[in-house]
Amino acid sequence: MFKQALRYSLILSALALPACSSLPKPEGKPLPAITFEHIQKLPISVGSLRTHSESEAISESFVVSPHNVMSEYLHARFVPKGFSGSLQAVIETANIEHSYQPSSNKAGSFLDVGGLDVYSMTVKIRLEYIGQDEKLIKGSVLTGGRIVKVSEHASIAERERRQFEGMELLFKDLDEAVKSIVLGDMGLGMAR
Repeated sequence: MFKQALRYSLILSALALPACSSLPKPEGKPLPAITFEHIQKLPISVGSLRTHSESEAISESFVVSPHNVMSEYLHARFVPKGFSGSLQAVIETANIEHSYQPSSNKAGSFLDVGGLDVYSMTVKIRLEYIGQDEKLIKGSVLTGGRIVKVSEHASIAERERRQFEGMELLFKDLDEAVKSIVLGDMGLGMAR
């Protein structure tokens, strides 16, 4: 009797197993665009904003492009209210380097599990105040960096979410420096 019950339960388990794997797997939801809608727009005394990149393409494995984010940021943060001149942001470098960090746990290191994928993000931006005669009036260079660590066993959705958050934090770090340069050093701020 016991053998027969065991046999039936094994058969039922074997039949149920494929049914479980045929259920649809939930996919990660698409990440929202980084829009910077939450930051306060600041009027500046230039006629236009310009961005361009001198940097080569970045790693295709990264979910968000620093080039696109910088352009979105500049246009969301500043509103040109002047009649001439321009604020130009040149992305000199936008690098994302991927490396692997073995587990700090001795057992995990021995078994070669529990490591981290490490993404080192570096962005170097040259801000320039260009006069109406297209000559440089003032310029400044700033560099920002952020390190994102993700478990080597993380899902694609989790990996993308962490990379996305890292890029947001990188530009949050840069925001104060950019405002200080544009409003203070370059003197482009206007009364609202």
